[in-house]
Amino acid sequence: MAAAPWLGLKSAAELGYGDAYGVTADQTCRVYNEFGSQVPGEFTSCGLPFFRNYYVGGPSSVRGFEANSIGPFYQYSDGYRQPIGGSFKTVGTFELYFPTLFDNRGTRLSAFFDYGNVYTSPDNWEAKTLRLSAGVALQWQSPMGPISISWAAPLQYERHDEIERLQFTFGGSF
Repeated sequence: MAAAPWLGLKSAAELGYGDAYGVTADQTCRVYNEFGSQVPGEFTSCGLPFFRNYYVGGPSSVRGFEANSIGPFYQYSDGYRQPIGGSFKTVGTFELYFPTLFDNRGTRLSAFFDYGNVYTSPDNWEAKTLRLSAGVALQWQSPMGPISISWAAPLQYERHDEIERLQFTFGGSF
């Protein structure tokens, strides 16, 4: 029986861009600053509808941040933040997998470094605005389905970002 590799490295990057098809210049959308406040008197042509925008943050993209919390948002007067997403996203990870635990091939421990952000357009992309996090994760292929627990520390974030250090997922995606 061959020995399993001692360490494994995963690196992944994902870029996404979407735009509307047809004439959208006649329609205008509000412009928001980086703090979620509307810029008075400024409008831009609309691209994708909000439900087609990209959203980043959470266990499936940049761990250590609440799901869909990274990127443009609208700030209501009562303090509630509504993510509005964007048409351009960049997300990536480097994950180092350690040997299996407890002689159980369905369990593994990893250390990771995640990065990403969402922008209203590719012109707004800047490396200094990427959110960065690092942490450890435990994945277990249980009889009920895959379970993952991760703890992350955000390394680069903005004061308005919603931090969630401990994240738990159960099951896979369809």
